Amino acid sequence: MTESWDKLSGKLAAIYVLALVCCFAVYLAFDLQRSWSDSLRRLDTHATAALKWSEKGLDATTVAMSDAAKRGALACRNGEVDRQLFSSLLNVPVDRVAISAGGTVLCDWTAERFPETASCGAELGSPMRILHTVGDVTAEARVYPACLLAPFSLTIEDIRLSLVNVKAPGVATEGPLPTVAIRSQSWPMKVEVAAPTSWMARRWMADLPVQVGLFTVFGALIWFGPIAMLRRRLSVEGQVRTALRRGEFFLTYLPTVEVDTGDWLGVEALMRWRHGKHGLLQPAAFIPWIERSALIHDTTSWVLQQAATDLARMNELHGELYVGINLPPTQLNDLRVVDAALDAFGSDPLSLCRVMFELTEREAGDYASPIVQQVVSRLRERGAQFALDDFGIGYSNLASLNLLDIDFIKVDKSFVQELERRGTEPNVVDTIVVMAREFGVGIIAEGIETERQLDRIRRIGIRMAQGFLFFRPMTVEATLDQLRLRTQ
Repeated sequence: MTESWDKLSGKLAAIYVLALVCCFAVYLAFDLQRSWSDSLRRLDTHATAALKWSEKGLDATTVAMSDAAKRGALACRNGEVDRQLFSSLLNVPVDRVAISAGGTVLCDWTAERFPETASCGAELGSPMRILHTVGDVTAEARVYPACLLAPFSLTIEDIRLSLVNVKAPGVATEGPLPTVAIRSQSWPMKVEVAAPTSWMARRWMADLPVQVGLFTVFGALIWFGPIAMLRRRLSVEGQVRTALRRGEFFLTYLPTVEVDTGDWLGVEALMRWRHGKHGLLQPAAFIPWIERSALIHDTTSWVLQQAATDLARMNELHGELYVGINLPPTQLNDLRVVDAALDAFGSDPLSLCRVMFELTEREAGDYASPIVQQVVSRLRERGAQFALDDFGIGYSNLASLNLLDIDFIKVDKSFVQELERRGTEPNVVDTIVVMAREFGVGIIAEGIETERQLDRIRRIGIRMAQGFLFFRPMTVEATLDQLRLRTQ
C-alpha cells in the first residue's frame, strides 16, 4: 500500500507539475507578447531621439550656411573658412564647407586637413549637401547624416541603427527588415532601427527570472535581478576595456596662451576615442560614463602615462609647458591616483611640477575628507597644481578654494559668451575676477572664440585663456608641428 501511495503521490506530483508548467506556459505566452510590444516601444523611443538629434544638427548647419552666405567674402580669412563659423557646429560632423561667389570658390574647409575633427566618411552612407544662396554667394556644407548617430549607437547592443538619405540613389536596407522606421518631416531622411529576433528574445528572457519568481520564491528574484542589471552595464564597460587593450584611445591637446603675447603656457590633455566600429566619438558619448564607472582608474592611468610621454616630447622644443589632466573629484578618494601619477612622471621631488590636475565638477566631491586631503597633499609634495574646471556651472564653490588651496579657476565659456553680450554692463566674470584676486587664485578663461571676447577678458585683467580663436584641440604630432613653427 505504501508503494501504491508512493506511486499515486508521484502521479499527483507529476500532474501538479504538468498543470503548473501549462499555466506558466500560458502566462509566458502573454508575457512574451507584452515584452515584444515593450521592445518595439523602446526602439521607437530610441529612433525618435536619434532623429531629433540629427535634425537639430542639420538645422544648426543650415543656420550656419545662411549666415555664411549673408557674410560672403567676410566669412573667409586667408583663403580658409572663418573659424567662428564652426562655433555652432561643435557637435555636427561636417565633412566639408565651401563658400563661392559666381561659381568661383572663395574659401573652403575639409575635415581631411584636421584628423582630430569629429567626422566620418562615405563608408557610413551617402552625404547630404546643405547649401544657402544669397545673391551670387553660395555657402555649402557636406554632412554624412549617419555620423550624427554615433552618440546613440552604443546604448543598445546588437541592433542596427541607421539614418537614410531618402533622396540618395540606390538606398537599400541590408540584413533584417527594419522594425521601426521614422521619417523626418523637415529633412529628406529617415531613421531605421532593426533588431534581430534573437535580440527581442533576449530582452524577454532577461525578465524571465522575475516571472519565475512569481511562481517560485522571492529569493530567485533577488538573485537574477542584479545579474541582469550587471550584464546590461557590462555592455559598455566591455567596450571600454577593449578600447584600452586595442589602443583606440588617444589624446588631443588644447593650448593655454598668454593673452597679451600669445605665448604658450601649457596644454590641456583631452581624451578621445576612435571606436573600431563607430569611428571618432564625441567626448560626451563616453567620458561622463567613464567618470562614474570602475574603469576611471584604468583610463586615468593611461592618460597620465600618455601625457607624460607627449609632454617630454613637447618640452624638448619649448621647455616650460605644463600639462593639464582632467580628474573627477571622486578620484581624490583613491590613493592609487598618486601612484599612477608618480609611475607616469617619475618619483623625483618635483616630478609633478609641470602637471596641473583640473578637477571636473560634474559631481560633488567631499574635499574635507581625510583621504582627499592626504591625496592632495601627496600630489602637492611633488609639485602638482590644482585647478577647478568649468568654474561656476558645476559643483564648484568657495569652500573648494580653501579646502584644496586651489591654484587656478577656469571660467566656463558660457560666462565668457555672456561677457561679450553684456558689453560694459556688470557681469559674473567681473565678480569672479575680484573673488579670485581676494583668494590669490589665477584665472584661465575658457572658450575664447572672437576677438571681442579676447579684448573683454584682457580689459578686466584675465591673462590666460583657451579657445578656438587661438587653436582647436590638436593631436600630439600637430602640437609638435606648431611648437616647431614657433621656435623658428
